[in-house]
Amino acid sequence: MHRLIDELEAVEAPRIGNAKKHKLGDILFIAIAAGVADADTWNQIEDYAVEHEEFFRQHLELPAGIPSHDTFNRVFAIMDPIVLEKNYQNWIRQFVKIKEGSIISIDGKTIRGAGAKEDEGYAHMLSACLSDEGISLGQLNVDKKTNEITVIPQLFDMLDIKGCIVTADAMGCQKEVVRKIVKEKKSSYVLAVKDNQKSLHEQILETAKMVRPSSVFTEVDAGHGRVEERVYRIYRDLCFVTGVWNWEKLSALVVVDSSRYNKKKQT
Repeated sequence: MHRLIDELEAVEAPRIGNAKKHKLGDILFIAIAAGVADADTWNQIEDYAVEHEEFFRQHLELPAGIPSHDTFNRVFAIMDPIVLEKNYQNWIRQFVKIKEGSIISIDGKTIRGAGAKEDEGYAHMLSACLSDEGISLGQLNVDKKTNEITVIPQLFDMLDIKGCIVTADAMGCQKEVVRKIVKEKKSSYVLAVKDNQKSLHEQILETAKMVRPSSVFTEVDAGHGRVEERVYRIYRDLCFVTGVWNWEKLSALVVVDSSRYNKKKQT
């Protein structure tokens, strides 16, 4: 991680300078380490740093101790996010090799307490994660004036995911997104369908009524006093999907029925 910090510091320090009492490299190191440990807010980053102060003092100078959450907020507010993301990706590629058939999950996440008051105190990030490793390959901020649909193609442009399987929730179920995945990124896709694609959703339900599934798979999870059963029905016959050719290389529909039994409530 020191290489990543050095590269960022070389670019950003001349532009924004060090904080009044803290070294920029120290702030970056702590923030990245805390982020890897699932710290989602500036307060959580500060708390993580305080709890692990002994460790950080072994690797950092910390001339004024642990930076406050306000310091983290101010520093990252003026950093160039493109520079940060580019260097992060160059660094992560040294440790993570994306194999053919890897599952890339596209997911949106709202970070509370990460914006100014006029931004209602939150930032919404769109991330691409390597599911098997649980590692983020890249992320972009979703401006409040737009939505995930416009940002997903930009996120794909940052990634080399040839031969992978891309998954996304219903927001990503768009013909343009599918075309990007298949034609430009040379990958496959599994996308959720809800009422944002009303016609397609209705056609899938019609398929489930009129067509015999080509295969059925049942999965049972138990824990915390609950038993959940999910039945997956896969349909290869797409005769009820109007304009199926508009969905690049669509080969199957999957309908999932789930039921949950609560042992404590006997329901």
